[in-house]
Parts: sequence; structure tokens; C-alpha cells
Amino acid sequence: GEPQVDVPTPIPHFWVPVAVYRYDRVRNEFLVGRVDVDGVDLELLDQRQMEQRTGKDGIHYWLPRILFMFDAEDPIRFADRFADAERRRRYAEANIRYNIQVDCVPVDGLPQLPRDSLNRIVHFTIDTINLRRTAGSEEYCTRLCRQITLDYQRAMAKMLFDNEVRKNIATYPFITLPIEEAEKLQERGRVPVPMKDFKGAQAVMKFKTLLVSPSAQDVLFALSTECFASAACNLFQTGLNKTMKLHDFEQMQSQSSVQVQSYLSETFFTNLRTAIRLSLRDVGKGWFNTKERNMDVYEGSKLKKLLEIVKFAMQDSLRTLVNRSLKDFVTMIDENCKDILDVASSFQWEGPLNISPFESTRTPLFSIDMCIEKTGIGFSTPLETVSPCLVGTFNKGIACTQYVNNLEPLILENLFWKGGVAPLESVGNNEPAVVELRDHLEYCLQQALIPLLALARRYEAHLPLFNTEVQAYVEEFMSVDRTPEQIRNEIAKHIAERNALDADLPFHLRVGPFVLGCDSVRSILIKRRVDLAHVLLNSLAVKLREQSDEVCTEFQKINYKLFTKPNSIEELAEQRDFMKTIPDTVTLHMEDINRINTDYDVFDEFFYNLSDDDFISRWTTVGWPAKLEKQVEQVTEMQSLDEERFKKNLLNDRLEYADKLDALELAIAGFSGYTDLSRAKETAVEARRIAGLLKDFQQQSQIINQRERLFDLTVSSTEKVQKLARTFEPFKNLWITAA
Repeated sequence: GEPQVDVPTPIPHFWVPVAVYRYDRVRNEFLVGRVDVDGVDLELLDQRQMEQRTGKDGIHYWLPRILFMFDAEDPIRFADRFADAERRRRYAEANIRYNIQVDCVPVDGLPQLPRDSLNRIVHFTIDTINLRRTAGSEEYCTRLCRQITLDYQRAMAKMLFDNEVRKNIATYPFITLPIEEAEKLQERGRVPVPMKDFKGAQAVMKFKTLLVSPSAQDVLFALSTECFASAACNLFQTGLNKTMKLHDFEQMQSQSSVQVQSYLSETFFTNLRTAIRLSLRDVGKGWFNTKERNMDVYEGSKLKKLLEIVKFAMQDSLRTLVNRSLKDFVTMIDENCKDILDVASSFQWEGPLNISPFESTRTPLFSIDMCIEKTGIGFSTPLETVSPCLVGTFNKGIACTQYVNNLEPLILENLFWKGGVAPLESVGNNEPAVVELRDHLEYCLQQALIPLLALARRYEAHLPLFNTEVQAYVEEFMSVDRTPEQIRNEIAKHIAERNALDADLPFHLRVGPFVLGCDSVRSILIKRRVDLAHVLLNSLAVKLREQSDEVCTEFQKINYKLFTKPNSIEELAEQRDFMKTIPDTVTLHMEDINRINTDYDVFDEFFYNLSDDDFISRWTTVGWPAKLEKQVEQVTEMQSLDEERFKKNLLNDRLEYADKLDALELAIAGFSGYTDLSRAKETAVEARRIAGLLKDFQQQSQIINQRERLFDLTVSSTEKVQKLARTFEPFKNLWITAA
């Protein structure tokens, strides 16, 4: 931190022994003498000899204290003191050169001190009683103005010179800029003040100051207390540690601003008015007469100055309150957005959807929900309303302090205030500091919305899924004849997509000042995938149900034929032949049953609960082969009983057939006795009847023979019935012809 000064070429130095003889208080120097080489003791010389030798032969010298060291002195401290003195000398030389160089800078064309500033300096300088009474003060002012102007120009030249040297250090290595040291003020002690007429200055001070009155002091004390209390308020709630909806945040901040406005217009105003009236109630006539009726007298009184102080103090507390509140409000937003302020407007969300690169360490301020519609991704709070809402809250905080009344009319109730009194001045909407804070607030909010918009664009990839109508999708998919395996693959795809959505989509995400609720969109998209898979499973269940019903129908037909009770041995034989084909038929359908049963395993894979009807249909289909096997065994037992019954019936039929055949034989034999042609018609009818019976007997003999073969019995002879037929044939022809 020390200045760089030019270091001269070092001169070789060496230590020599000397003796001190005298000290000069005026010059602050010591007379020292070097010890002779021959060992002469200089202290033994008398005064005359010493003076003769001083300065002539180089033995005696007048030296400052810095150039010699006593034997009892610490060499290190001596060396440090000597080096410090050397540095100070070089710095002083460099500073002298610097000031000479600054003085040589031309002042032509440099900025001049503004005339109004110079006039204010002159006004504040000579506006005292002593200077107004001093003769020739105008001449002194003229000289001072010239000196002030010259000093101002030199300051401008110094700034220009310093700037040039700093920019081109390599060009000016021989110039050392001085170190700007802060002025050290004395904490304690007294500072001499030249004052000739102390009593007169004291009288003037008492005449002008307000502090000579204890009542005024009480007013100022109460004023400072209330102003500190009001300045400590805050128009906004900035110490938030919870997240809320934007609407709730706006209401809370508006309520806080209204409370502060109520405090300023009621508590703050009333407390100050009460304190001033109580402090000045016993003063009476004079400088602080609160019952003054003359406006001109009031304008020249100390009460006017006191109330001006009160007004300015109140305005200062208002401005402090507003400026600090606005700064805290913007800082609160800025701290939540600090990770997003450098994000470009073209930012694209390229990372995972469930990991936020803008997760603030602070508690987010706003809670907002993402929603999905057919046209795109939206938010529960429109993003375009965020900035106007918070900027409106910012402006409302300023507006609520604009109409705080002035105390002056309420303290001096006996005066007539023409045109009223303007309210206290607060922070304006268009002040540079306010505009800067508002612009920064808008910038922070605009930056905070960029990641949300980028995230919404990423979610737009799921719009086709959201816009898919489940029923239309299923109808289109099933319009083509699909195999169960194809349906299963499609269901597996939807289940995989559902699991991917469950893993990728978060329930909520912290993005700068926002907590983005994604639960509704996540639930909708996952449910849509589940619905698509579920409807496909339903379609597969219907398809398998139809196939199961077809197989069951075939088995039911077999079962119906199997349980049809035979009425004859022929039907029994036919039933037995049918039963022999059942194993082949079952084997033929087992492939379909196994395939259907395997397809039904898809529902177990996806944990799908079959309806009662589908469950019964599946296992009924699977159980038909075993059921038929048992039923075949049961029918076989029943057929044995039927066979015995039919065999008994056959034996009875054979006996009955033989008896009837004998009767028929007698009837045929009786035709030989018919000789009456008059009864030819009647005989022809009887002949036809006998011919029909013969035919029936022939058929019945065939049936009996067939059944005998089925029972493995001895086949009965049909020769008798054939012989009767041949015997009766001439009789039949005769009588039919005769008739």
C-alpha cells in the first residue's frame, strides 16, 4: 500500500565510532566527533582546540539524531527508524513533485464551478451577524470566490491528471500518486475554536436554536421516538417461510400495506399530535404559542421552525419506511430468483422432468399447479398475470403512504389555512431508485417464468396421449383382427409407458420462487395409460369369452348327445359309436382350450380381476374334457343297464313275433276256403290287409335279425315269413283282380 518512489543509486555506508559533545536545542542537532586513528581522546581537548578542529579536519560534525546510534540503543529499532525516515523523505519528495505537476496542468477548458453553487456558498458564509457588521466583507468574499474557483479548477485538473496516470502507468513511471488517507477525527478532547465575542455568539445561538425550551426538547424526543417506530414498520411481509398461492400472497401483502397505512394515518399521526399538544400546552404566548391567531406572527415564530422539523422528520420516516420496504420486497423476490437471473430466453429444459436445476435453498414463495388441456399445457395461475400482480403489489405499497396528513393545521387550530395544507411527501412512483427497483422486480419475474415455459413445452410431448379418446382408440385397434399375443404386446406397451410416467413425472417441482404442482397432470396421464391398458384387457376378456363360449358350445352339444336316452338297441349302438369319437373330438379342442387358458394368463400378468362370468367361463372351458370323461363313464354304466333291458325286450318281441306269425299263417290258410265271388270286394280288402301284415312281418323280422346281431345272438330264420308271402301271393292277386 505504500507509494512507489524513485530510489536513488545507493551510496556505500559503514559504521564509525563517534563521541557526542554537545546538543543544540534550537537546531535539534548533536555535535559528534570521530575518534582519531592515533587514539587521541577527544574529550581531553579544551574548548579552543575543539573549535579549531570542528568542521575543518572532518573530525567533528553537527548531526540530527537519526544519523547516529548510541551504544545502549537497540540496533534493530534504530534500523527500522532510519528506514522509516528514509521512506517518509522519499514520499514527501514524490508528493512535492506530484503537486508541482498538478499545478502545471492547464486549467483552460476545464469545468467551472456552477454559479448557483458559488452563490449558495457565499450566502451561507456571510449570512451571520458578525460578517454583516464587518466592514469590507464584500472584498473578502471576492477574494474567497477567486480562491474557491481556483481550488475547484485545480481539483478538476487533479482528477483528470490522476485518471490519465492510472490509465497509462507504463508511460508515467516517474509519477507517484499520493495515498488518499481518511481524515482521523479526535474521539475525545477539545478543539480550539477562535471566537472573539463568545457572549454575542451565545446570544445569537439562543435566539435561533429551538433547544433552549424544555417543551421543544420534549417534542423532539417524542418525534424521534415515533419516527423510529414508524420507520421500523414494513409495508410487506418479507420474512415468509411458507409457500402460498399467488392470490393469497397478494391478499396478504395488501393486508400488510393496509395495516401500515392505518398505523400511519391513525396511531402515528395521533401519537405525534398528542405529544406535541401536551408538550406545548403550558408554554403560553411566545415563540411556541399554539393558540396563535396571526399567520404572520406564526410564520416568524420558533413554533413554525419546530413544526417544519416535525414535518421533515415525518417525511423522512415515511421515505425510510417505503424505501426499505420496497428494497426488502424486491430482495425477497431476487433471492428466490438468483439461480434463474442468468437464464437465456431461449432456454430448453433438457434434463429429467423430476429434477430441477433451479431448486432454491430458500422456501419458495408461490405455489402454482400445472394443468393439461387439449390445446396445450397451462397453469392454475396464468403466467402472464404473475408480473402485473406483484408489480401492482409493489405500487400499492407506495400508494398507501401518499396521503398522510400534515400536523400543522391540527396543532394551530386558531389559524385559517387558506387552500388547506398539502399532505406529507412520500416516495414517488417515478423516482430513479423506485424505477430501478421496479425494473429489477419485473426482470426477476420474467426470468423466473422462463423455466416454467420451457417445462411446459416438454410436457407438450404428452398431449397426444391426453387427447386420445379411449373408446375410439379401442375401436380402431380392434377393427383389425388381432391375435391375443398382439393385444398382450399392446397392453405391455401401455403398462411400460405407465411405469415410465410414474418414474419420470414428479408430484411437485421447485423452480426458483415457485413450487410447481404436477400431481394432477401426472395422475391424468398415468390414468389415461391405465385406462387404455384396462380397456384392451376388457376387449381381450370379451374375445377370450367368445372363444370359450364357442368351445363350450361344442362340448355342450357332445354332452347333449351323450345324455340323450336311447330308446332302442340301435340308438344305443349309435350312441356307443358316438362315444368312440369323443376322445378324438376332445383332443381336437384341447389345443384351443390350452391356447385360451394360456391367453387368460395375461390377466394374471397384469393383475387384472376377471369378472365372475369370465372367471366361470374360463374354468368351465378348461374343465370340459375332465367333465366329459366322467360323464362317459357314467353313460357307459347306464348303457349296460339299457342293453340288458333292450335284450329282454328283444326276447319278448321274438316270442310275440312268432305268435303273431302263427296267427297270420292260419289267416292265410283260411283263404283257400273263400269261393264266393259275390263277396270278392270284401275278400280283396282282407287280402290287402294280410299283404300289409306280411310286409310288416318281413320288416319286423329284419329288425329282429339286426338286433340279434347287435346282441350277438343266433339270428332267427325268416324263411317262414318268406314262405307265407309266396303262398299268399296267388290269393292276393286273385281276389284283387276279381274285385
